Amino acid sequence: MSKLHVALITLETAAGSLARIIGRQLPSLTPDAIVGPPGSVSWQCVQNWEAMTDEALAATTGLTQLGLQGSLIIVTEASFTPGRGALMIDSSDLAALVSEHLSLYGECFFNGDVIVAEIQGARVWLFHHEGACCVCEGS
Repeated sequence: MSKLHVALITLETAAGSLARIIGRQLPSLTPDAIVGPPGSVSWQCVQNWEAMTDEALAATTGLTQLGLQGSLIIVTEASFTPGRGALMIDSSDLAALVSEHLSLYGECFFNGDVIVAEIQGARVWLFHHEGACCVCEGS
């Protein structure tokens, strides 16, 4: 944990950054609000995801192999806990954050919806609380 650098940002700041990436205001910070109408992206279903460790799920979904670059905004269920917020990390710290999320925030990284977005890029990786993930390109 000594080399992991995590900054907290408000959910409002995260929503503003995501709106810029996606090209429209979002009614909420959820995958359903980001991807738009059904069929606009291709969801990959993950079988038995609830039985996997965070590290295994990140690998299975391709999150840690996606090659996201620069600073990332990350919203997990823990972000909505009072006194917390979204996370901002360097992409090089993503795997460490996935591994250490439980010890840092008291809940699994994949404990519901997850949003991972490149701040300077246009890619947004989403995990839906029903066990599916996708990558969408912003505007």
